[in-house]
Amino acid sequence: MIKLTKKRKPGKGIIDNSKNILVETIPFYENGTIETMHVSIDLEHPSIGDLVIKMKNPKGLEVLLHNRTASDSPTLKTVYGQEKLASFIGNNLRGNWTLVIEDQVANQEGILYSWSIGLDYFDSVEEVPVAAETIASAAITTEIAAPVEEVEIAVEQMEAATEQAVAATEMAEEAAEIAEDAAEIAEDATEQADAAVDQAEVASVQAAAATEQAEEAAEIAEQAAEIATETASEAAIKAAEVAAKTAADAAEIAKSAAENAIVTAVQAEAAAENAEIAAEAAEIAAEDAEVIAEIAEEAAEAVEDAIEMTETLAADVTPEIAAAVEAAEEAVEEAETAAEIAAEAAEEAEIAAEVAEDAAEEAEIAAEITEDVAEEAEEAAEIAEDAAIEAEAAVEIAEEAPVEAEAEEAPVEAEAEREVTLANLLNGTTEDSTLEKLRQEVEEGNSNIVSIENHHLMAILGGKNVNLGKIQGKLDDKGNLLIGLVKD
Repeated sequence: MIKLTKKRKPGKGIIDNSKNILVETIPFYENGTIETMHVSIDLEHPSIGDLVIKMKNPKGLEVLLHNRTASDSPTLKTVYGQEKLASFIGNNLRGNWTLVIEDQVANQEGILYSWSIGLDYFDSVEEVPVAAETIASAAITTEIAAPVEEVEIAVEQMEAATEQAVAATEMAEEAAEIAEDAAEIAEDATEQADAAVDQAEVASVQAAAATEQAEEAAEIAEQAAEIATETASEAAIKAAEVAAKTAADAAEIAKSAAENAIVTAVQAEAAAENAEIAAEAAEIAAEDAEVIAEIAEEAAEAVEDAIEMTETLAADVTPEIAAAVEAAEEAVEEAETAAEIAAEAAEEAEIAAEVAEDAAEEAEIAAEITEDVAEEAEEAAEIAEDAAIEAEAAVEIAEEAPVEAEAEEAPVEAEAEREVTLANLLNGTTEDSTLEKLRQEVEEGNSNIVSIENHHLMAILGGKNVNLGKIQGKLDDKGNLLIGLVKD
């Protein structure tokens, strides 16, 4: 007795509604009588009770495995044994065994992950047990095909396997293309996310600089406002006006920088979201490409087995058989190539997905940082605006009290005027002069002033008393010398 198990992992969808039926085939090239048998199925469907599952042997004999039996679980992972497959016991295993799955209710779909056939059989040339000798002999007599029929079956199976390999090749090529496109989209999304990060960083730097300027301008404006309020001098008023304008300008710059930072933050968030979506799509495409690559590899292996069986059985290779073998070999090569391409595309898509995920994460972080900086810039702009308003108000208050300021400066101005007047009188001239110039003229002997030391003046002022503020003058009738004292 020989044990044999064959498994398929199609990863195919169970199409909604019974108009579309999922049909899967496992070929057996061995020749022998089935002693025991089991079928394993692993599938998923939202409603297992919608499904009808059948099994057919190479002769067309059909067995019902599952007939819309409801289940709370969306997974059907089970093994059907002798009680279900009794009709197949004693039959020859050689040929295509077919699994048929029907979804008889609309609106829900599922997927067949894998299925397998396991059996024990007696080879056609193997000695069978005595107890079963008569039955087995009869079975062998009726089930063993003639050499010509065996070759025909082998060729049919090879051609069927070739068709499956061609279909798998097309699927693999399509999956590879989808994975490549997904990888390209993910790469583009990564570039956009990186660019958004760069823009966000620039906007953050600009907003931070504008924040600092606005804070400094606000501080200067506050100080200028305080000075202008206290002194109300022309210089203080002018300084407050300049500080107010500077603070207002800095506030506008900070506002603009904050708005720009917010825009770039939003762009970074959008780029991050796009990168995440692209990464997810690339991951899915990579997974699909991997599964289909495996299917193509299995299809290629099945064709190789069929070619080997056909070449073994066919003593005389006819042109038809040779053509079928050649087509099968081409299908194997194409399926293997497509499987490799799909696998490579899957790997590229996985890498692109990882890079896109990293870029998305960086873009999200940059967006958060930029939003924080923008908020700080907005706050600084408000502070600068308030400081500008305060400085402007201080200017208005200071401008409303000019008399007091002029009064404080009046003594200084009057003293300067008196100095000029004194110099003119002492020198008998109308030209402007100063006490310092008088001192120089006395030292050079060019003045009618007798002497000058420190703030004391001696001069001939001529026939009358003169009051010049800080100078007290007195003359006698003869015009004698007057001593004038400049008070400290």
